[in-house]
Amino acid sequence: LRIFVSLLPVLARATKHRFAAELIATALLRCREEEATALAIAVLGKPGVVATLACHCFGVQIVRSLLQVRGIGSFVMQEIARSEKKMKKDKFGSELLQELGVHPGSTLAVAQRGGA
Repeated sequence: LRIFVSLLPVLARATKHRFAAELIATALLRCREEEATALAIAVLGKPGVVATLACHCFGVQIVRSLLQVRGIGSFVMQEIARSEKKMKKDKFGSELLQELGVHPGSTLAVAQRGGA
């Protein structure tokens, strides 16, 4: 976590770098819960970052990891629901939506209730 603390000023840029994104995604899953939460909060520091990451070839892996962080996953799902329209237009975003069970013509809210 100390490494990530020192990288906070450039964390937004690091989320879109091939190797840094892999490191962040792995850290979110393997760190202790409080460290993963702190890292997730740092990653999610700006509005709209979930959609931006979900529509990026390296950032989408971070979103997948964020979905698994306790206490953060539900927030990330809400952000995905808000950005669903944008994500459907993007290759990586639409793949993530499919993984989450959202099919063309359906909405995330309907899919979460078990419909569509």
